[in-house]
This record gives sequence, C-alpha cells and structure tokens, in this order.
Amino acid sequence: MDSALVLCIYFRFPTVDTTRVLQEIHTDSAFCCRHSFEYSDRDEMMVAHIVGGFDAFIKLPQGWPMLTCALKLISLKSSENHSRAISLSFICKVEEMANSLDVHTRQNLLSFADAIEEILVQQMRSEL
Repeated sequence: MDSALVLCIYFRFPTVDTTRVLQEIHTDSAFCCRHSFEYSDRDEMMVAHIVGGFDAFIKLPQGWPMLTCALKLISLKSSENHSRAISLSFICKVEEMANSLDVHTRQNLLSFADAIEEILVQQMRSEL
C-alpha cells in the first residue's frame, strides 16, 4: 500500500520528495493496515476503502500534499453489494460532518480517513 501511494504521489508531483510525503502518510502503521487507498488521476481523487464496507471519495486540492490545503469528502458509498441500503440523509449527514472537521485533520489523508470512519460508526450507532 505504501509504495503504491508514494508512486501515485510521485506521478502527480514528480518533484516532490516522496520520502517526506511517506513519513507524513505513514504516521501510524497500524492504521495503514485497516484502510486502503486508490488514486484516480482522471478525477484527481483518492478513494479510501474504509473498514466496514464503505468507500469515501476524497477530492485532492491543487497542490496537495505540498500545500496545506484541506481535503474534501465528495461522496460516500457502500462497497459491499449485499449490504443494507444507506439513506441519502445518512450519507449527506456524514459528508457534512466530515467536511466541517478542523482543517488540520482534513490536511492529512490518514487522519481524514480515520475521522470519516469515526463519524460513520457514530452515525450508524445513532440510527439503531
């Protein structure tokens, strides 16, 4: 996972010091094992495959990760075909809460994915 993420960052930003970026991304090795990420060059978007069967589509701002720009959750969907239906209001609420997190949390991909997971768990518990 780390090498693929560094590779996608290198292709997007060939002059970036990938060692520095990897150090920021690899802040918590246990976290890296819980989630996986895919980069879409066409959309300049990262898809975070979050534990529990959700895919979070995260827009990467121009200049990220070198500039301290906040990431934005664009869309959320269930990645499991057999899962229960997710209401539009649930998705909108999670997106709104994620995008209103503090800027520091939304600048780091791992922190943002972790926060999205926490919001999902919290909201699913409140719906029960």
